[in-house]
Amino acid sequence: DNATYTVSEGIGYGMLIFVYMDNSTNDTQDEFDKLYAYYKKWGNFNGYLMDWKITGFSSVASDGEGSATDGDLDVALALLMAHKQWGSTGSVNYISEAETLINYIHDQQVDGSNLIKPGHHWNDSKNPCYFTTATLKLFNEVQTSEGFTSTNDWSSVIINSYTYLSNAQSSIGLYPDWTSADINGTADCGRGCNYSWDACRTPWRVAWDYIWYGTSAAKTFAAQSGASIKS
Repeated sequence: DNATYTVSEGIGYGMLIFVYMDNSTNDTQDEFDKLYAYYKKWGNFNGYLMDWKITGFSSVASDGEGSATDGDLDVALALLMAHKQWGSTGSVNYISEAETLINYIHDQQVDGSNLIKPGHHWNDSKNPCYFTTATLKLFNEVQTSEGFTSTNDWSSVIINSYTYLSNAQSSIGLYPDWTSADINGTADCGRGCNYSWDACRTPWRVAWDYIWYGTSAAKTFAAQSGASIKS
């Protein structure tokens, strides 16, 4: 909406793009590290959970204070992918950074009902496109495989995410931008009940879970969304 701003979700997308673009003839690790340094500069908790909207390199935007959970989830995922791609022996210890960030996400961005909050600082509504179940499943796996010091109950968050996504999906298979703050996923028309700027990402997030994990619920949700989009 304004070229002088950037947002945490954009940093997350950029980090994911750079880690996947890297190959023997296209070294993108330095660009990845620069984006992560920017993320850390604007973190709310010791360099983690970035303020969601920043004016260039100068300040947090007046309406950008507090984290946006989708951006933090993507950054944590990108750090795990970076550890897989490059290892964690360079200037950034990707797996250690991922562990710390994942712990902050669970502590600050998961509510008492084991549902994803929209940000660490508020929970008045929920956003379906923040429920990235493939990412949550990977968090659950790596905390064991990588021997994380702290382990979190991601299994309950994953189970509740499927219930929430099922409830939030409309009869024609699409999702609203925002819903009620509970697991019922009722469209929140005060904040945005149409399939619009936020919700258009939800089918991608859902299908991703099926592609990575073969999750039957994700396949069902994706098929319903696909049929509506196709028509």
